[in-house]
Amino acid sequence: MERHDDATLLHADGEVELATAARLAAELAACSGEILLDLRSVTFIDCAGVTVLVDATHRAAVGGGRLRIVPGRAMQRLSDILGLAGELHLEDELSLRRRHPRPAVDG
Repeated sequence: MERHDDATLLHADGEVELATAARLAAELAACSGEILLDLRSVTFIDCAGVTVLVDATHRAAVGGGRLRIVPGRAMQRLSDILGLAGELHLEDELSLRRRHPRPAVDG
């Protein structure tokens, strides 16, 4: 978890499924305001993971914030199949880079 002036940035990787979804839910519940969730390294997500994302999206909105998600291939595919575009705020990788640029490395 990285906290920035305007948002909290979370990264998830591997599988988000029944056995691991509670951990992601706890991390999201610990955040408030603007949250940016990077799922580009997630290789599998099931309905337990989707439930966590939908619940966290609603909870953030009620609290005056917003959960934005940068989907990886697995999340994007599931979103397309389930029609989640209206339920979740999916953003592209370019948006992530614009809001949270990596520092330049001196070489």
